[in-house]
Amino acid sequence: MLYNALGFSYFAQEQYDLAIRQYKEALKLDPSYVTAFNNLGHAYERKQLATQALEVYEQALTLDPNNSTAKRRAESLQKRVVQSAQR
Repeated sequence: MLYNALGFSYFAQEQYDLAIRQYKEALKLDPSYVTAFNNLGHAYERKQLATQALEVYEQALTLDPNNSTAKRRAESLQKRVVQSAQR
């Protein structure tokens, strides 16, 4: 939880690379930490890394299929990723 909290702090300061690093550390310690997956996905979105964000949200949904945040964000990103691929 500490790494996730650090990541959240960096995210709030718009230091997305540092936030991503902390969220990844949280997931190394607890690969089933769905909140860290959601936060990591959000940080990837802020960095305009839609494909990576979508992958992370899909991992969260594998762990928690009813996760409303991951569902909503993944659906939105799927549309964006498909549109980008068609260009």
